[in-house]
Amino acid sequence: MENCGIDVPEYSRKTQLLIIDALDVYSNKEEDIVDLIEQFALYARRNGKGRVVIIGDLGAFRLIQKIDRLIS
Repeated sequence: MENCGIDVPEYSRKTQLLIIDALDVYSNKEEDIVDLIEQFALYARRNGKGRVVIIGDLGAFRLIQKIDRLIS
């Protein structure tokens, strides 16, 4: 991202950009993932933001043997 001119440390410091390892997230229970997304949304609303954008690395599903669950 920094190669594209995005100031990652600055956005992270302002809590406008969170980078989380997909393996850490996907290996948790589905309820934990939903809770995490809800926390992001609540934080955004409290800080006057209208949305949360999540970009996930789906390759992590293959590593944790959950590709069938993703497809369903």
